[in-house]
Amino acid sequence: MGQITDEYKQTIKDYRGDTSPSWGSTGARNFGYRLLNFLDQREDVKTVLDFGCGHGYLGRFVAEHRPDVVWADYDPSIEGKDELPTGTFDLICSSDVLEHIEPEKLKEVLSWLNEHSKYQYHLISCELCQGPLMSDGRNPHLIVETPEWWRDTFAPYGTCMFWSKEEIKKRGRIAPYCSIQVD
Repeated sequence: MGQITDEYKQTIKDYRGDTSPSWGSTGARNFGYRLLNFLDQREDVKTVLDFGCGHGYLGRFVAEHRPDVVWADYDPSIEGKDELPTGTFDLICSSDVLEHIEPEKLKEVLSWLNEHSKYQYHLISCELCQGPLMSDGRNPHLIVETPEWWRDTFAPYGTCMFWSKEEIKKRGRIAPYCSIQVD
């Protein structure tokens, strides 16, 4: 799958990638306990792919609590994690990743995710990134849409959407996020 163009892959590497040890660190903080709850509700999930894992903080967090889960990491901007795994997974998850996908690649990425998973669980930001712009002048969040747009985009794959302003306030954020679960 050509889930990312070579030009954008280089832009991401230049933006963060290997040079930022915190790349991907928010996954465990923002998504870790929710993912553990998801795993606790589905005993049939034994293999997980973290799609856009950064340096793998979410996988390490889950391993501390659920060492029985076999974890795989993929991130096109991290050396050693930049080869898309083959095969299928019980679960493919992502945290703050899908809004970074090149819009013209989104349908291809979603199709790949669907074809290679039994379940999916994603946390998606629905606002512009507040950090620096990328070297090409773009905001790192290439897709900024409403939770409802994401729900409709995932609808062909069988989707439930969970989004709670109260939950966002507990995290100390006002910005909208949405959680997408595909069963």
